[in-house]
Amino acid sequence: MKAIVVALASALLLTGCSSPSNQSAGIVVSSQNYANIAKSLMGDNPDAQFDVHVLLSSDAVDPHEFEPSAKDKLAISQAKAVFYAGTDFDAFVDPLLESVNFDPDYVINSSHFVKEKLASCFTELCLEKGSNPHLWFDLDTISSSAEALTALYIKLKPELKTDYEQAATEFQTKIKILKTKQDQIAEANIDTTFFAPEAIANVLLLELGLKNVSSKTIANKIANEVELSLLEMQEIENQIKTGEVKIFVANQQVESEQAQQLLDVAESENIPVVYFGENSLCENKADKFLDCFDSKIDEVVKTLGIKVD
Repeated sequence: MKAIVVALASALLLTGCSSPSNQSAGIVVSSQNYANIAKSLMGDNPDAQFDVHVLLSSDAVDPHEFEPSAKDKLAISQAKAVFYAGTDFDAFVDPLLESVNFDPDYVINSSHFVKEKLASCFTELCLEKGSNPHLWFDLDTISSSAEALTALYIKLKPELKTDYEQAATEFQTKIKILKTKQDQIAEANIDTTFFAPEAIANVLLLELGLKNVSSKTIANKIANEVELSLLEMQEIENQIKTGEVKIFVANQQVESEQAQQLLDVAESENIPVVYFGENSLCENKADKFLDCFDSKIDEVVKTLGIKVD
């Protein structure tokens, strides 16, 4: 059976530019986060739904080590549209698109919106947004990506324009509510610091007013599985033990022994810990993305023990 799938994929590679057709697999996304966003924008009308194929579908898989299967390649070649971050997180998507000469008019690359918005901004938050590959923690980027995806849905199914516009209005309204909530939390979050061995949710935490005391060099080393020196480990442990760190941010998919060691130190010092995953913010695939985003904010607020009006 695998040989048949590979043969089909190979045949499709020879057909030239891949663009939407009646035989399309639907919307292909790089991870479950983008699947949840894509589904949220389809609304409730059954006719407005697209099948969604998730490339990186397992939380147990490291995105930096992920290799698409023959099934993934076939899905890309038949897709109506592709939606992804366009960063180091899902670098496996670009080669897939190139392999089938996929029509760029049907591709939503979220990283393009980051570059447009941050061209003349050099604050810590802007610099983090510009370098952090986990774009779904930035509401501004989500908003711009959602606008583009809605326009693409309408292009694909113009007769359902009203349904998509209604879903988009609800989605964008929720984003505005969440941004207001972030601002309110930031006002109450004076001098609260966090340490994150990996910079997964740094954008969200900075938006909430927390101060980052972790080193970008350290985060890059851990993310790329480069071993920290004994001196580097001692410096971080001292940060934790001396009270400089108020909250520890852990990767729930952590595989690094040194990141685990630092987490153990934080727990031994009774430092509050918040967990974030790379592949999926939602626990259930059917959940709406912004509801999951909201719940994660509430989790951080609860962990910090702050009150917001």
